[in-house]
Amino acid sequence: MKKALFIFATTILLTSCSEKTVGTVTEVKDVKDAALPTIELTQGKSIYQNKCNQCHELKVIDSFTTERWNKILPDMAKRANLASSDEAILGNYITWELSN
Repeated sequence: MKKALFIFATTILLTSCSEKTVGTVTEVKDVKDAALPTIELTQGKSIYQNKCNQCHELKVIDSFTTERWNKILPDMAKRANLASSDEAILGNYITWELSN
């Protein structure tokens, strides 16, 4: 449990340390609040809520198809300066959301 908390806190710290370009992070009501089954999905949700919200309002994930997300994510990840590992974690989170 301590290891999971450490990884989660580290992820939050790293994603929040980047320069903010627009706006502030606000409460997200469109993202499912149910407990996520893995730490990686929790990290993906955190990346989605904290990085994507810096430049625009968060989109409801179910509003786009998997094919559309496959086109959106690489462009947005590049704009957000996401590491390839964070992009993969975010992609896994989006895929999980679409299937649940």
